[in-house]
Amino acid sequence: MDKIKTKRNERRLSKSFIEEGLKLVADRAEREGVSKGTASRHAAAIRGVTPALGGVMKRVTNPGAWVALYARSDATSTVISNMKFTAVIFEWAGEQDYENAGLYARIAKAIRTALAVRGETA
Repeated sequence: MDKIKTKRNERRLSKSFIEEGLKLVADRAEREGVSKGTASRHAAAIRGVTPALGGVMKRVTNPGAWVALYARSDATSTVISNMKFTAVIFEWAGEQDYENAGLYARIAKAIRTALAVRGETA
């Protein structure tokens, strides 16, 4: 995954991180035999959490970034659903032999923690 540095020398996720997430969805669908409808829903979920997936890597692995998604006044049950689906994808990817498996696992853990704070189980 390409990284760019900010003025404060913090690592930022690449601009193609959403595309990387979508590739994980496709890879999981192929490897696990996930239905086309489920894969489509997972891809939509990845796109739906774009505000939390962008930015500084440290923030993406922090549950607070994910809490901010549902803390907004315009948050709906779709946001929570998108977070749950995204957690499934990143959790699965964290268990695979990907180069960034550790990052994926930390993202999934952050999402699960944010959902637990809200009282949601995923």
